[in-house]
Amino acid sequence: MMDPVQMAMMDGADLRVGHLAQTAPARCDCCGHLPPAGTVAGLSLCTTCLPAFALDEYDIDCVTRLIWCPLFDQGALSRLVTALQAVSAKHETTLWSQELSGEPLAAKRVFDTLKKQCEPAVSLLGTDRPSRLRAAARALPRRPDHALSGIRCLTVSTWFAKSPAPPVSGTWEIQTV
Repeated sequence: MMDPVQMAMMDGADLRVGHLAQTAPARCDCCGHLPPAGTVAGLSLCTTCLPAFALDEYDIDCVTRLIWCPLFDQGALSRLVTALQAVSAKHETTLWSQELSGEPLAAKRVFDTLKKQCEPAVSLLGTDRPSRLRAAARALPRRPDHALSGIRCLTVSTWFAKSPAPPVSGTWEIQTV
């Protein structure tokens, strides 16, 4: 299982988006659903999973929020968010639209329920900001049964205001579906 908290606790790892290797897998290392769009710490990740692990990326707090969601692993949560976004896109709207009905409204309600799980994350960590996850996780005792195993990253926006720059060539624009 891919776990953002375990990634946050990796010493010396640069958790920024990088280029895919030519030998990248056909599917995301986290959700196993979509093709990868970039890498973080050697993992090939899709556009929905990248923000969950790119904790050092510029504007990460604008893109994702920490939530308490022990029922889903990070990959399952990412697949759920992709499905909710796909429902909205099918109706030519987004999860962030204010006037919705039918399927998009149902998708928004599920998404809003997930967003409410920021409050328990704040209770556990003192923050719901992914940029602060490293410091918050390191300040807590390391126990295998600790509640941090339920911390997940919920993608709450379409990628970065300033697109992450791959290390070799120019910038690229990543959009969630």
